[in-house]
Amino acid sequence: MNGKIKALMIALALGLPAGASHAAEAASAMPAWIKDHVEVGTRITYFILQDDHRDFHGGNRFWGSINDLDVKQQYLPIKLFVAYKFNPYFGVELTMEQLAVETWSRPPNPLDGTTGTDGTINLMGPLASVFARYPNATRFTPYAGLGLGYFFASFDYEAVWHHPADFRSYDPTFYQDFKLDDSLAWLLYAGLAANLNERWSLDFQVRYMKLDVDGVTLTSRGGSPYYENGEFSFPLSNTSFGLGLRYSF
Repeated sequence: MNGKIKALMIALALGLPAGASHAAEAASAMPAWIKDHVEVGTRITYFILQDDHRDFHGGNRFWGSINDLDVKQQYLPIKLFVAYKFNPYFGVELTMEQLAVETWSRPPNPLDGTTGTDGTINLMGPLASVFARYPNATRFTPYAGLGLGYFFASFDYEAVWHHPADFRSYDPTFYQDFKLDDSLAWLLYAGLAANLNERWSLDFQVRYMKLDVDGVTLTSRGGSPYYENGEFSFPLSNTSFGLGLRYSF
């Protein structure tokens, strides 16, 4: 083998480990403001409404014939969050939350004998909070926080309620809908992070949220544009239980 080629091959062979080492160091390096400060994760949240039932015949229904509010629980881990720790004890967190609540009339409406849902209240938006933690010698880190949330609100109506003339002997030109206002919420929470290793941890959280969703009923007859026909407020304050997985950079 040519001496120059052999020398070049030996040089390349000796250089490869050094190059791989430098690549590994580059991959593991990250800005100081990220390392040991930034966390990301996702949660499953189970909601319990504080006020979910009214006596239908007691005259204290939520609105119209609605006397029950049922949470449509979501069991997929899609509640993403990101946290930033200023130091081991204090930080801020941003969470994307969503909540769906069905509106029901139970027992059968004495006005027309029907039992059913008018539709579903859908809420989605960010929760911003500050938190304090108590790091210690164990693998468990307790924490607590408080914050605010902003929810974008919409209503998915049921066809039997939106145009009851299709199913009942009502005015065939009658339609109705709900227009919901976007809503502010405030929240308090406490939790426990259980370390699985240096970077990964399980997250257990209990949270109270104060939340009311206001809106108006929209009605239309004879093909006219919708007009407002009564204001209401649904009390959706809740306690939730969260289970999540967290990664610390």
